[in-house]
Amino acid sequence: MAIQTTFMRDNFATEEQIHKSIVDFLNIVLPENALFHHSPNEGKNHIAWIVKQKKLGCVSGWPDLEIFCPGHSVIFLEIKTKRGRLSPNQRMIKEQFAKIKLPYFICRSVDDVEKALQQQGVELKTFRVSD
Repeated sequence: MAIQTTFMRDNFATEEQIHKSIVDFLNIVLPENALFHHSPNEGKNHIAWIVKQKKLGCVSGWPDLEIFCPGHSVIFLEIKTKRGRLSPNQRMIKEQFAKIKLPYFICRSVDDVEKALQQQGVELKTFRVSD
């Protein structure tokens, strides 16, 4: 499908840039009635905000995106840069998801997301990129 912006071809794309490209992609290709969500639990925040979020159920290491498609399990995506690695909390969440057989993918590009969705049998909308 190759919907990548210029910075996606650059090995120095930030996680935020990759994340935004993936969101754009999902908005175009996900089937009707599919939803996705991002829980903003990353970054450096004030301790009061972190404590409040934890009390509200925010889990450290939770994947960046959750995708809900009719007829499929929830699909979890952890977005990383080309050289990004999972934190200890992210590794723990990945292991817990594996134990309960939830689909979890580390994605470094739009192409990785496309492959993950196809692997899960999600029928993506087709589109044409115009010049």
